[in-house]
Amino acid sequence: MATEAKGETVLVTGASGFIGSWLVRLLLARGYSVHAAVLNPDDKAETDHLLALAAAAGDEGRIRFFRCDLLDGAAMLAAVRGCSGVFHLASPCTVDLVLDPQVWYPASKALAEKAAWKFAEENGLDVVTVNPGTVLGEMIPPRLNASMAMFLRLLEGCKEEYADFFIGPVHVEDVALAHILLYENPPASGRHLCVEPICHWSDFASKVAELYPNYKVPKFPEDTQPGLVRAEAVPKKLMTLGLQFTPLEKIIRDAVESLKSRGCIA
Repeated sequence: MATEAKGETVLVTGASGFIGSWLVRLLLARGYSVHAAVLNPDDKAETDHLLALAAAAGDEGRIRFFRCDLLDGAAMLAAVRGCSGVFHLASPCTVDLVLDPQVWYPASKALAEKAAWKFAEENGLDVVTVNPGTVLGEMIPPRLNASMAMFLRLLEGCKEEYADFFIGPVHVEDVALAHILLYENPPASGRHLCVEPICHWSDFASKVAELYPNYKVPKFPEDTQPGLVRAEAVPKKLMTLGLQFTPLEKIIRDAVESLKSRGCIA
């Protein structure tokens, strides 16, 4: 991607995460400076890979780290001070059993978005949301994130059928770029679906098995919900802004190669 001298400073919450790291990479490549809000700025597993991105972009000084405690107003004010925009990605995310529904990822994101829209309406704030599906692709952080962990389980032979589960695969780089395109297009507004196709979990698994027959990807029963329509090109608003979505096959291949490079699979 060609570097564009933007010269702005923006805040990215959840900057050390799967999507956040990609967003930081693309922002730095476009000439932005970044306030990176992370859980623990003293944890090298949260900061070293971001510093490497800044070094690759030619200037480690264009990234500063802040402690991201969303319940600490003073900490968040310190992080946002001097920024022209905020990319808010921080949210709890796990594939393990949770007892509190507010820390279950889909619930936390939905509740956070509802609160954001309410706050924006009451305070005249300009808020635009990106709503991705299942995000896969090349990992930048050293830690395995939830969606890639789910994908790894599939490759290792997980036989959970997810009978009523539809998946909207999307490449992590596309999600990061969608955030930037919306930020750089002031007329953009509202919610923006960010997925490639939408398919049933069993269809997705079959495609993975077709591309990688050497792994233990299970065979699932026939589609359990044949009456539902498979949507193609659902994110039309993002496509009109110039986002060209990565095809499903490349999403899968990039995810597998990234897991290989980390030693998660042979």
